[in-house]
Amino acid sequence: MRARWLSLLLLAACSAPPAPTALPTRQLSAPTLAPSPVIPILSSEQLYSATLSAGRNNPTAAALPNNAPLPPWASAANAEGVQTVAVTLSAVLSVQGDLYAPPGQRLPGVVLLTSERTAWGALPLALQGAGLAVLAVDWPAAGRPEDVGRLLESFSELVAVDPGRLAVLAAGQASGAALRGCALEALCDGLALLSPSQADADALSQVVPRPVLVVASQDDATSYAAALALAALPGVQSIQAPSGRGANMLASSPPLIEALVAWLSSVLRSAP
Repeated sequence: MRARWLSLLLLAACSAPPAPTALPTRQLSAPTLAPSPVIPILSSEQLYSATLSAGRNNPTAAALPNNAPLPPWASAANAEGVQTVAVTLSAVLSVQGDLYAPPGQRLPGVVLLTSERTAWGALPLALQGAGLAVLAVDWPAAGRPEDVGRLLESFSELVAVDPGRLAVLAAGQASGAALRGCALEALCDGLALLSPSQADADALSQVVPRPVLVVASQDDATSYAAALALAALPGVQSIQAPSGRGANMLASSPPLIEALVAWLSSVLRSAP
């Protein structure tokens, strides 16, 4: 019996071990996905270098407080020292003009308003020769009284202009906006109107006792009547021109240029 059990143990020891589990032979039959593209991360200079230009960010404008008036944007001066400027008055209105203001000085200033600034002729240079800074702009038909105030504020931001001594000289259709604008704006220290379109006594009462001058010729019956009505009010001076209307009166009357220069110089030199 013992011999039989011994024989069985020997036979079990000599039997082969069980075969291992076979590895799977499956393979991927779908196409391999392409790798995701590499997204470049570019700097601002790389992104916008082709569209940026010098002067896009103006340091003067950037340094101003929120909603502050922007000074006139001036080009290089010509041989006579005159600069072409652009003045932003609102989000929808910008005006073009000429600036007569020598650098390095702080001078009383005069703003000239008419539809075409070339009509002033020799007056701007005569005012500059009298020691005044001058801004002559093409005043649009859509110009409002508050735009006159914004123009004075913009002009006063120039280092060559004394904001405490500013006057407005307006001709023709610009005279109405100038009169009502000076009534609203304390920066206006004096007002001269050439061929005023109407006599606005209410607005004039808000301008005086600041100096006011009206000029008209009998050639234009409407403005002559308005000038007479304004001149009849207290504190208003008047000059009768020999002929013409608006700024065109200056071309035919050199003495009128001298009279305007003398009046504006006197007003601004005596301004507080």
